[in-house]
Amino acid sequence: MFTISGVMAMAAIRALYGLINFSAAYLIYSYGTAEAGLRINAIVGTIGPIFFTTVAFIGLTGAAETLQTHKIIMIILGVILIILGTR
Repeated sequence: MFTISGVMAMAAIRALYGLINFSAAYLIYSYGTAEAGLRINAIVGTIGPIFFTTVAFIGLTGAAETLQTHKIIMIILGVILIILGTR
């Protein structure tokens, strides 16, 4: 049976998000207007926190065996603060 490690999942999700960003950059360039660029950038900016949270969650589940509980709580709070601070 094929299993994927946490690190591979994190890398794959980040690579997918990078592909989305490159595609958005191409679309912005091809439309050639600031209005279209703002719309495309808004869409990419909206889905960015979803990717960030997913990768952080995968990393935390992989590191949960070695981290102490209070450190995991601090990391989770840090992720929440980053998301709230970028709204």
